[in-house]
Amino acid sequence: LTTIVTYPIMALFFIVQGVLVDSTMIYLGIFFTALLGGTIASNDFGYDGPANWVHMSTGVPARTVLLARHAAYLTPMAIALVVISAVSFLLAPDRGVIVLVVVAAVGMFATGAAFALLLSTYNAYATSRPGTNPWADKSGYSGPAFISAFAMLLLGWIPSVPGIAAMLFGYQSGVTWVLVLGVILALAVPAALYAGAVVLATRRVEQRYPEIFAKVHAWVN
Repeated sequence: LTTIVTYPIMALFFIVQGVLVDSTMIYLGIFFTALLGGTIASNDFGYDGPANWVHMSTGVPARTVLLARHAAYLTPMAIALVVISAVSFLLAPDRGVIVLVVVAAVGMFATGAAFALLLSTYNAYATSRPGTNPWADKSGYSGPAFISAFAMLLLGWIPSVPGIAAMLFGYQSGVTWVLVLGVILALAVPAALYAGAVVLATRRVEQRYPEIFAKVHAWVN
């Protein structure tokens, strides 16, 4: 809940700063919110905690459990990114630039979702019991929690670099085919990464769900 509430507040901060202080803050805000969009889904099984035994005992296919939980976390973030992008488009001083920024942001969001799938299945960690006071919550200070946080921030933007670089060069130089190539790369590379992450994460859950459960079977604190 804290993450979901913080997400639009942070986006609003960037938009206000972009209008009142520096217009580039609007562009940075879209990038930042897209990059962080997947973080809420980077520990799906950890948030379920002891309840994971229900998923295993019901016989629901691993792919269904994995992608349904994944979609439940990412849907609010995706809607928020659409709203933020629409507002930014109306307020940005350069409509051409904002379109390219949104394209890159969509790719970064897909990249974040891909890393979230991999982290959820390969780096699951126990969390605090639901309802725990955020000030008393120590679950975010574990080693795996830091790995998830830094992996999203440090790696989430790298697959988008080739596309962003090509779009930037094509836009500034007026070379249309380079600009189009950049748009394709900005979307295709993250999409391919996400598709690969779905395959790897599904296989991991199908083969190692008991091991994942062993890491998250009890609440911390």
